[in-house]
Amino acid sequence: MLHDEGGRLPLASGLRIYAERVSPEAVERHGKLVDRPEDADVAVVRLTAPFDPRSDLFLESWFHQGSLDFPPGLVARLERIAAVCPLVVDVVLDRPAVVTPLLRFASAVVGSFGSCDDALLDAITGTIPPMGRLPFDLPRSMDQVRGHGEDVPGYDDPLFPFGHGLRLDAD
Repeated sequence: MLHDEGGRLPLASGLRIYAERVSPEAVERHGKLVDRPEDADVAVVRLTAPFDPRSDLFLESWFHQGSLDFPPGLVARLERIAAVCPLVVDVVLDRPAVVTPLLRFASAVVGSFGSCDDALLDAITGTIPPMGRLPFDLPRSMDQVRGHGEDVPGYDDPLFPFGHGLRLDAD
């Protein structure tokens, strides 16, 4: 868990859930799937860390590279969802991402590393305790990335530093 505005997590069971890029079967195990954010108690959206697809050279298409910023249109669409129901965003972090714009409106932001939809929903509903720490810094902006040496680990003032991770304490 990277960000949990107002202690929104864990989600209660039985909620009406609007979901994107989450299997309907996984959602139905934890609540009722709805087709529109306006009809939902909460929205759960899975994203992949941004990258610029390339295929100019032989191995280039196998590696994600380029900007760490989410496209402005995607951010605007997510903000519209968050305007009608609380929004939980999971970012699959196969590489760092600039999640700064999401913090303005997302109730919770989670970073995952290839977990299945069932595991994500189990973690955000508290069925299992979400745990884990970031294996790298998440930068505040692409300007911060551009101004940083390519061969120097970490950032002076990251948005979320190496080792960051919130927990749901049962105490």
